[in-house]
Amino acid sequence: MATAGGLIRDEKWIRGFFMIIGKTTCAMAEIWGIRQGMFLAKSLEVAKLIIEADAKWIIDALNKDEIDNSQMTVIVKDCVEMKEGWVTEIRHTLREGNRCVDRLAKMALEKRRDCIFWKSPPDELQPFLQADSHGLETLRW
Repeated sequence: MATAGGLIRDEKWIRGFFMIIGKTTCAMAEIWGIRQGMFLAKSLEVAKLIIEADAKWIIDALNKDEIDNSQMTVIVKDCVEMKEGWVTEIRHTLREGNRCVDRLAKMALEKRRDCIFWKSPPDELQPFLQADSHGLETLRW
């Protein structure tokens, strides 16, 4: 079962979400999460957006405005169209830099809920947010 999560923040939490996507590939889950995050940012009228993801191929596809995989073309095209005149930067982060989003995605399975939006960070996410705010590093294997 594929899930996705995302959060919008500046110096502090603004909004977050998680969602169950269903049976699909990890790649599809990644792009669905980015798309949902972009919809959320638009609805909140976020003026400048920086998208970070640990899937380098998605970053490359969004920066080039193209993708070869026809199954994902429509979703990527949605993202490319949404970013026009709005997204300031799309950048790659290591998986360790994406721990909050990964935790949100795992919560979708634990809570067995299709899609949840959070105005305040859930308690389960607090240790990850605190580690991020203090710049704590994690080991890579």
